[in-house]
Amino acid sequence: MHLKWTLELITLDLKYTWAISRNSTNQKTNAFIRVSDGKFIGNGEAAPNVRYQESPDILQQAFDKLVFEDFTGVKSFNLWLEKQILPNALRFGIESAYITYLAKSQKCSVCSVLGLREPIGRNTSYTIPIMPEADLKDYIAEYNLKRFRFIKIKVNKENLVSFTSEIRRHLNNSFIIDANEAYTNPDNFLLDMKILHDNNIEFVEQPFPSGFSDEYRYLKKLSSYPIFADESITDTADFGELSQSFHGVNIKLMKAGSFQNGIRLLKEAKNEGLRTMIGCMVESGLAISSAYYLSSLADYLDLDSFMLLKQDPYPMINEKDGILSLQGTANHTEFS
Repeated sequence: MHLKWTLELITLDLKYTWAISRNSTNQKTNAFIRVSDGKFIGNGEAAPNVRYQESPDILQQAFDKLVFEDFTGVKSFNLWLEKQILPNALRFGIESAYITYLAKSQKCSVCSVLGLREPIGRNTSYTIPIMPEADLKDYIAEYNLKRFRFIKIKVNKENLVSFTSEIRRHLNNSFIIDANEAYTNPDNFLLDMKILHDNNIEFVEQPFPSGFSDEYRYLKKLSSYPIFADESITDTADFGELSQSFHGVNIKLMKAGSFQNGIRLLKEAKNEGLRTMIGCMVESGLAISSAYYLSSLADYLDLDSFMLLKQDPYPMINEKDGILSLQGTANHTEFS
């Protein structure tokens, strides 16, 4: 059956400035892929990230060069996709569009196509970006952040102690500290964490650049808090090596490049004794719902970006009291 493929670039305006250690923005342009046979439609989202040399234009140009085939199912589609040289975000957007198309055409769920357990209500963390510390009290109240079990805090090497301490004045939640590779000296980072001296920190995420293997091994031996990898994992990972440097990993489908590769990474990480988190870029409810399908494989979810948008073009996820569920489904008791 002949399929028609299209890509549309849509700019998503944010409710507030999204600032991390390496950049800031008030909007994000993502690629939305659609595939249709004239009766059934599948949609996918690709969220490019400059950290991995991706941009909306690069995704558009790569998509325009593709020659799609008339696939007969997952096997033939995967064989075709493996031959394509694509940015990982675009690869995932195309794959997720096809998988959702198959689910609709076969009148079944995406999880059944992927061979996964259906998701139930799960806690997500909520991320506080870098901002003036004087704004934190009103920001926390305006967005009612007390309802989240975990709060992720974006920091840099200049503000970790003061910024986190100010947030602690207003919130009793468990914190996740995310420095996005801001530090280069592990002793400086360890000193800042010692000065902070917060007993309710769940873990610390990627304080050093991805290539700092020796520094991470050193940090793991001395840190009072678990250390998670993010930028150190893309579509490939040596989990035997990573387990020497980290206690856990943050897997993102936009970096993994496909559902199947994301599932593989999550399972291999577990097999090496690493804890797992499923994270996101700045994405709409479409991509967040895709990540949520894999939630049975994760210890933590960091799937909050749809809540940052002024208007979500794909409102496919519910959030109540910090717990996620798919639109049209009831929240159930969380199992993590």
